[in-house]
This record gives sequence, structure tokens and C-alpha cells, in this order.
Amino acid sequence: MSNDKTGATYHGGELPQRQPLDTFAQYGIPPETPHPHAEVRPGQAPWATGTYDARPNSQVAVWALVTGVVGVLTGWCLLGLPCIAAVVLGHVGVSQTRNDTVKGRNMAVAGLVLGYVSLIPALIVFFYAVAGVIGGGAASVAPSPWPSIT
Repeated sequence: MSNDKTGATYHGGELPQRQPLDTFAQYGIPPETPHPHAEVRPGQAPWATGTYDARPNSQVAVWALVTGVVGVLTGWCLLGLPCIAAVVLGHVGVSQTRNDTVKGRNMAVAGLVLGYVSLIPALIVFFYAVAGVIGGGAASVAPSPWPSIT
């Protein structure tokens, strides 16, 4: 056992010396770019945060999200048309963003989910309205079960 200036006792002799922090190169160099589509600005380290993704957004994915939100808010009173548009545009947007040439896969999936979630209540309201129109018209034509006095 050995003592140091602070009075601590160590088993096994002296402590190993630490290596200086300037030995980063022996552990490897960070990758060139964090993402294959990332753009590195002049004077910026390639592994630094804040890289810019130059891929364009998919317009179909944006419209899928917009019609999905409109479908959630007003789909039941617009006969479910925005919900159907969100589902169709969402599927097209997901297939467009599959090969990574354009961004917006998350927007397309969000529009798809919003479209499906709001389509079910919109269809229920639509079928109740159709049944009410058909049932209301048939009830007014049917004869009364009570005999008339005239």
C-alpha cells in the first residue's frame, strides 16, 4: 500500500498515469458527412451539427398532410372527401419518398393516418344521412295505420 499527499491509500502500488487528451488521432477520425445528402458549409467541420439537407420536399406529401388536417376538422360535413384525398395522397407520397430522392415521408404518413382516422366517422355520418333521407321519404308516403273519419 502506498500513500499520496492527500493521505489516500492505494492497493497495488502507484496509480497508472493518464494519457494526454491530444491522442485523438489514434482512435480514428470522425466520418466525412453524417448523411449522404448533407451539405457541408465552407469553414464548418463535416461532423458538426447544423448540416443542411438539400433534397426538396414532396408536394404530394405536403398536400396529404393538409388534406388530412382538413379532413379531421371538417371531414364529417364535407362527406369525407378530404379524408379520401388524404388517404390517396398519403399513399402516393409514401411511394414517392421511398427511394430518398425527396423528403417528406413523415408528412405523407401523418396525412395517411389522419385520413384513415377521420374517414371512419365521416363514413358513419354519411350513411346515417343517406339512411335518414331514404327513411324519411318512405315514411311520408306510407299510409297511416289509423282510419280516417272523412
